[in-house]
Amino acid sequence: MTYTAAVIGQPVAHSLSPDLFSFLAKALGVELRYEAIEVSPENLPEFIKTQKGDPSRVGFNVTIPHKEKLFNFLDSVTKEARAVGAVNVIEIKNGKWTGHNTDILGLRDSFQLNDIDLEMSTVIILGAGGAARAAAFAAAVEGASRIVICSRNPVKASSIINDFNSLFSDTSFVVVDERHLFFNENAKLIIQATPMGMSGVDSSDQKIFEQLLSGPKTFAYDLVYRPEETEFLKLAKKKGFQTITGLSMLIGQALATWEIWFQPIENKKELFESLTIYLRNKLAVAV
Repeated sequence: MTYTAAVIGQPVAHSLSPDLFSFLAKALGVELRYEAIEVSPENLPEFIKTQKGDPSRVGFNVTIPHKEKLFNFLDSVTKEARAVGAVNVIEIKNGKWTGHNTDILGLRDSFQLNDIDLEMSTVIILGAGGAARAAAFAAAVEGASRIVICSRNPVKASSIINDFNSLFSDTSFVVVDERHLFFNENAKLIIQATPMGMSGVDSSDQKIFEQLLSGPKTFAYDLVYRPEETEFLKLAKKKGFQTITGLSMLIGQALATWEIWFQPIENKKELFESLTIYLRNKLAVAV
């Protein structure tokens, strides 16, 4: 049987999802027709209506501007999607539409595939948006004992703590205003969860790295993947951190989506490495 799936949003022409899922389908021996479909906000209800009842359709990837609006059209939503407040994957099984968020699942996979053990560790997260929420949730699930959220918007950062404190009793959440950073932390991982990686670093980033201790098992992770080696990661590398690029999360999300739609992947580490090489080559040609 040939299955079908698609990424929906506006715009979607730039999406790497068709390349990712074509690669996975070929590697895993599944016949999958995957496309990118431009869907405007006003056409979203009608589009979903037309997709109901297609037996070949396994689901959708969802990008802006539909991630928050989809809650109204689904039969159920996972706890991860509710925690982040957004749906980026729809699973269709037995006529039921379930909303998932693979930001959390993809991050957890990327931690494990990069051999980052967060048990009883400190994690610092820059930002307080959806990506930061996903990062905080994923780090807490992986056993981090202390999560420091740095943001210029302490109200948004505090909302993460308010939402997660009752979910993770073994994790201490702390909010720090980026303009008044005074760390005395031996952090295992620092995650850049803002769009800043696309444009450079600012004085706050400089101050963070100056005040953090680094060693052979400390990691810096930028969720931005274009460019792959951001200025944030270049600075982290100079300060002695091991660096992880945004491709890790992107690939982790794709692998998590595949497992939602189909079945667990046995050779995940090998596939992760193959996809990383494939996407690096793809992005290099695009530049």
